[in-house]
Amino acid sequence: RRCQDPNIFAMTDQGSRVVYVCGRQFAFVDGNNPSQTEAFLIHEALHSLGLGENPPSAKEITTRVLAMCHP
Repeated sequence: RRCQDPNIFAMTDQGSRVVYVCGRQFAFVDGNNPSQTEAFLIHEALHSLGLGENPPSAKEITTRVLAMCHP
């Protein structure tokens, strides 16, 4: 259901071992900006390792991942 939101590309729960990918949105972004999809997966992996959200915001997490991985 959450993949019906066009602004959601992947999701997980804090501490979960499963990351769900929203196929259409993810494929579209990957085709246009592979660095962004890499950041989305790292973002979700951080949540699976225990990082919460709000704070920091989802946008802040992804921005910091991009800054560290693609300076």
